[in-house]
Amino acid sequence: DQEYPEVLRNIYDPPLCLYIRGKLPSFNNNAVAIVGSRKMSMYGERMAKSFAQDAVKCGYTVISGLAFGIDYAAHKAVVDYDGVTVAVLGGGLMQVHPREHIPLAREIIQKGGAVISEFPMDFPVSRTSFPRRNRIVSALSSAVIVIEAGLDSGALITANVALEQGKDIFWGEVHIKD
Repeated sequence: DQEYPEVLRNIYDPPLCLYIRGKLPSFNNNAVAIVGSRKMSMYGERMAKSFAQDAVKCGYTVISGLAFGIDYAAHKAVVDYDGVTVAVLGGGLMQVHPREHIPLAREIIQKGGAVISEFPMDFPVSRTSFPRRNRIVSALSSAVIVIEAGLDSGALITANVALEQGKDIFWGEVHIKD
């Protein structure tokens, strides 16, 4: 399809199709992913908001996963700052997870962004669907900013995939659990 994002065409295991609510921006090296811990600190929240607002000021689209914590803070800062953001879901478009983020998903669409998924509309989220989502978050971005991440976190999965895709990675804090 002509509207299938070019940046997804050449990754390992590209999505067969994308389900989209809203409008996809062009991904001409002007998109950055902001990912991190679901259990963010106050510092992490400030950094997510700051990086998101700076990205908007520079004309970048912000990509993230609409999860609790850093993802939510980044998406929310972008819509509050009248920027464009794309949320990549770990389930179908009718399975926004967490459910508490449905209002933010609507706001993302209303502000000119998009909520997307490679999964059919009613596909439920699962432990295996999130790593698949993360490869799309990375692929849509020219760089990935990781803010506060645990060693076994989805944020580090995104960073590892980004490295495989030849993307730039910017690190905040990585927390080691005993």
